[in-house]
Amino acid sequence: MKTELENGIVSDHAPAFLAKRIAEMASRMPELSELTPEQVDAISRAVLVDELKAEMKRAVLAARTDWQTEAAAFISDKKSKHTRDAYGSALRRFFVWLERKNFSPADISPRLADDYIRDLRAEGKDADSSRLYVAAVSSFFTFLERRFDEIRNPFRGTKARPASTWKTAVIPSPSEIKTIIKTADPFLAAALSIVAETGLRVGGLASLVIKADGSFTSTVKGKQFISPEPLSPATRAAIKAAKLDARRPFNPDTWEGRGESTTPAEDRFTIAMKTRLSRHIAALMEGGRIKAAYSWHDFRHAFAEKNADKGLVWIRDHLGQSSIAVTEKYLRNALGKDTKGL
Repeated sequence: MKTELENGIVSDHAPAFLAKRIAEMASRMPELSELTPEQVDAISRAVLVDELKAEMKRAVLAARTDWQTEAAAFISDKKSKHTRDAYGSALRRFFVWLERKNFSPADISPRLADDYIRDLRAEGKDADSSRLYVAAVSSFFTFLERRFDEIRNPFRGTKARPASTWKTAVIPSPSEIKTIIKTADPFLAAALSIVAETGLRVGGLASLVIKADGSFTSTVKGKQFISPEPLSPATRAAIKAAKLDARRPFNPDTWEGRGESTTPAEDRFTIAMKTRLSRHIAALMEGGRIKAAYSWHDFRHAFAEKNADKGLVWIRDHLGQSSIAVTEKYLRNALGKDTKGL
C-alpha cells in the first residue's frame, strides 16, 4: 500500500516511521509540492538519514562518556577557588535536573535549555542567581563543544535567559571612605588605601608585588593583573606607616594569622581581611559614622563611580575586567537604575 504525501506518493519500500517523518516534513514545507514525489522522497530520505546518524552519534556519545569526569576536568581548569566552587554548585544542580528528566548532556537542545531555565525560575530562583547558574552551565557546554564534534552549546542565544535585575549599588561616599580609612588600624588602613585608590579586589592583595616606581602586579582569579598606573605617594606612605614590606606588604606567608590549616594561605588571608573589615564597619555603623555595612567589593564600585567620567575602557582596564558589559554594571548608579539592556 502506498502512503499519500501531499499531491504525490512515498515509495512502497519506505518503512512506516520514515514515511511518517517524510509526510511531517512535507507538510511544513509547501515548496516541496513543486517537486515530483520521487524527488521529495529522495530529498527527505537524505535529510532523515543525516538526522538518524546525528541521533545515533549522540546516543553513542552519551553511553560512552563519563559526564561527571568531564565536569570535574572543566572545573579543574578554573584557577580561582571561588570560581571552582560556584561552577561546581551550578553543575551539581544541572546534573540533578538531567537525572530527573532522564537526559544526558548530549541530549540537550536549545528547547531543552530553555526548559531548564524555566524550571530554575519555577524553583523560585531570582534572575541574578539564575543567570549565574546558566552562565556556568553554558561555559561547561562550550568546554564540551571543543572536545566532542557531536555537541553544540544549546545555551548559546537561548531565548529564556533571565534578564538582569541589578539594583542600584549602595557604595561608600568619598567622605565615608576617608572616615573608614582614617579610623582603621594601620594594617587595614594600608589595604583599604590600595583598594580605594586602584579598585583592586581584596583577593589580589595577597599576591600584590610593588615595584620601586610604585607600579604593581597581582594575580586575581588566576590571571595576572598589571597596574596601568603606579600607586600614589600617599598610599605608599600608608604601607610604610603600617610597617609592612614595601615590595610584598600582604604576603600571606608572613602575616600574623597564617597558622596551621589545609586551606591555601591566600584564601585564608582573604577570609581574614573580610572579617577584619566587617568588624571595623560594624563599629562605625553602631557609632553612626557611616550609613551602610560596606564590603571590600563596594570599594570597587566606589572606584568605578568616582572615575565614571574617564570612560568604560579606562575603568575596565583598571578593574582588570575582560568585558565592558561587566564594567557597565559597576557603573549602574551613574548610568541609571535600569540596566536590563546591558
